[in-house]
Amino acid sequence: MLFLNCAALSYMLQLGTAVKIAAIAILSAAYLFYCVRPRAGKAPSKKLKRLVRGYELVLMSSICTISEYLLYIYFILFVPKAAFSTLNIFVNGIICAAFVVVMLIIGLVRVFASSGQLGATLRVCLVCLWWLPIANIVLFYKCCRAARMEYEFEAFRIERNAERKGEAVCATRYPILMVHGIFFRDWKLFGYWGRITNELAENGAALYFGNQQSSSSGT
Repeated sequence: MLFLNCAALSYMLQLGTAVKIAAIAILSAAYLFYCVRPRAGKAPSKKLKRLVRGYELVLMSSICTISEYLLYIYFILFVPKAAFSTLNIFVNGIICAAFVVVMLIIGLVRVFASSGQLGATLRVCLVCLWWLPIANIVLFYKCCRAARMEYEFEAFRIERNAERKGEAVCATRYPILMVHGIFFRDWKLFGYWGRITNELAENGAALYFGNQQSSSSGT
């Protein structure tokens, strides 16, 4: 919040030019570092690390947006106009909005690229309505909730599979043959079975695929 409102603070605080420049430089470095690495600590996978860092940025963007709404309402209603410059506050608002949007976009890109549970409807609404007051807060909340729940579930799943790796709970007496439905192929880049096969294999199942093209004349 200090960085987002540095334009207004530099105008209101009676500090020397060198002190203002040093403070802005430090806050700018902190902002850039936070955008790159918003959350420290380890994650079970690179995908989940991107997801939780994107969640952190979207969450912080939401908090900053609400805080700025409240701050500007306070200025308008309770602070005498003689105590601040209207032009300075306007410029501060533009700068603040720009940096919040940058943080939000970085967070949404990370969440969109990493989340498998966000849903197409919520993605479209976020892309189209992120700028609309009140509605964007509701959408940010839903995005953060979905991302957090997915992270917690996936982290628990990975940890659980690692703990019971030697138990082979999905091992069967005979191998499992995966035969897909009509008009599909066993592509490596896009799996017909989703996460089912990986979960079975990680827990000891022996899997084989039909590798057939069900729409071909020879099938």
